[in-house]
Amino acid sequence: MTFEIDDTPCSDRFTTAVHLLAECLAGRPDAYAIQKKNGEYLAIRQPLTHQLLKKHVLGSVTIGTYVLNSRSLARYGVYDFDDQTPHTLAAIIWLRRWFDHWGITLAVEFSGKKGFHVWIVLKARIPAFKIVHLLKVALNKFEDETGGQLAVEVFPKQTMLTDLGSLVKLPWGVHRVSGKRSFFLDDNFKPISDMGLELINDLPVITEEVIDGILNELPEFKEDSNQMKCKHLQQDFTALLNNPVSVGQRRPTLVSLSGYLRTRGIPEDVAVALLQPWAEKQFVEPLPQDEIIKHIHGIYKRYGVREVNFLPPFSNQSNISKRYLKHHSITSWCHGTSKLGHLWTV
Repeated sequence: MTFEIDDTPCSDRFTTAVHLLAECLAGRPDAYAIQKKNGEYLAIRQPLTHQLLKKHVLGSVTIGTYVLNSRSLARYGVYDFDDQTPHTLAAIIWLRRWFDHWGITLAVEFSGKKGFHVWIVLKARIPAFKIVHLLKVALNKFEDETGGQLAVEVFPKQTMLTDLGSLVKLPWGVHRVSGKRSFFLDDNFKPISDMGLELINDLPVITEEVIDGILNELPEFKEDSNQMKCKHLQQDFTALLNNPVSVGQRRPTLVSLSGYLRTRGIPEDVAVALLQPWAEKQFVEPLPQDEIIKHIHGIYKRYGVREVNFLPPFSNQSNISKRYLKHHSITSWCHGTSKLGHLWTV
């Protein structure tokens, strides 16, 4: 039996597949990768558009999606199994049951080559480290119970974004090496008649609160959750500082950085002095200085500056601010010397 999506652009299946890819399964919106004939991927630092997703479903190109967005958030996780051995099948059955216990349905996909992609689809973006932790805890429990080791990769591979990060081939595309299309499977590892469109469409939204509730029941997470959150905050901010900022992400990134600075007691004038030169360097397309100031001012006007007791009152000591800014950028400010390094954990 051949499983193909009706590639008529107006067909229900075609339209549904493109919609689900865009709304549930595509990761980073401002970059993607094209799979080449040898199976390798070519990174494209341009927006992932609906037109590209249509070509993916049609089979004319095969797209890999970068899992983390620019804020190191993800809306799915994936187990990548490269074989179909009995041990792998048993592991997937076990993982399905374990996640079922927590009210989460795993979606098992034939990858198009020789193995499986097992998806946890959240339909909501949450910090990637929480997804990775949950997936790895489940794997560890399986290995503890069975005494066997699994040959499996966990995506995202990074909990924090460095450049583009790891990618996963999008479902319902044609693997360029095998020429086979991927599709989702039922509980017996048989192809679902509509290739899994209804399965993915009917999955509920899984919020960060739901994942937190599960993680808080796991002692492995309780022991180091505070440390993980602090590390995530530091790395998240570092990613915002170091990565190029595309047009659609300029305002959200400025808002995030302004909010971070104000909660660390940094006054508005210093935030402006720090963020303006940073924006000139990092924005792919420049934003007028008055707009940069407007976005920063909006955050400070709405929320004010958090009072902290470990920084001098810079707003009353503008000379200190100006002298500091002559020699330091926003990156050195936030990473800090010994006096400012503890900003991360407040």
